[in-house]
Amino acid sequence: MTMPPPFSPGDRVKLTERYANTLCRSIKTKHIDWRGRRGIVRICGASQVAIMWPGRTSPDRVEINGVELAREAAE
Repeated sequence: MTMPPPFSPGDRVKLTERYANTLCRSIKTKHIDWRGRRGIVRICGASQVAIMWPGRTSPDRVEINGVELAREAAE
């Protein structure tokens, strides 16, 4: 029996703190603050999620365990 993906297309997500900190230390992506970035799920597979970040033209693939739903503050 397969489990349904934890995310659906259109969900607003962010990177987990641990995954974001790893990207912030990377030489290629250290100029981006990944901790505050929010994106929208475009495709969700069994092990990866394709996330469209603001200002990008193509989605980035991220492991599912590196992503969590973004909880926005009530206004």
